[in-house]
Amino acid sequence: MNIDLKNPAENYKETILHQLDKMLLAAEKIEPFKKIDFEILQTDKVDLEVLKLKNVIYLINIADFGKNLNQLSFCKRIKTIKETQKKIKLPKVNFENCENENTVLYVGKSSGSFSNRIKQHFGKGSKTTYSLQMDSWVMYPELCNLKLELYYTSIDFEKLDIQEPDEQSQLIELLETALHINYKPLLGRTGH
Repeated sequence: MNIDLKNPAENYKETILHQLDKMLLAAEKIEPFKKIDFEILQTDKVDLEVLKLKNVIYLINIADFGKNLNQLSFCKRIKTIKETQKKIKLPKVNFENCENENTVLYVGKSSGSFSNRIKQHFGKGSKTTYSLQMDSWVMYPELCNLKLELYYTSIDFEKLDIQEPDEQSQLIELLETALHINYKPLLGRTGH
């Protein structure tokens, strides 16, 4: 058998370019990001009712590290938590993104219940679901002073005239990846 790589590669390139064109058109029509400020020790005060959304892309930013942390020490502390609390699933630590005063903590998406996904990040869900699991951070005093910002937007697929679930899933994945590549978060991986 003689396997041709050129034609499948060209066909795949066209498919990807078409998806990227759709992503750019969609990005122009998506509502602006909204913001919620919160602190690690006060996640229970976040109004999750406003987060009863689906098809969301979001970004969590560190507005203030406090006086005892910076990007590198934060990443080292999260790595320690990952190594010592093996039963909880924390995201990948991106030490390479600790430079240039980067404050973006995490970039994510939620096709289902966004409020449930945020609860998972707060540590109020399953410990076996990969998320920030912030309740595991409170035993470290320097992490308790973090001030965070949640930026989010919901994607209205009807408004974008995207009906197919696979196409919706691809678009939300591409948008999340674009945010991840651009903002280089301290935690998490791209291309889930």
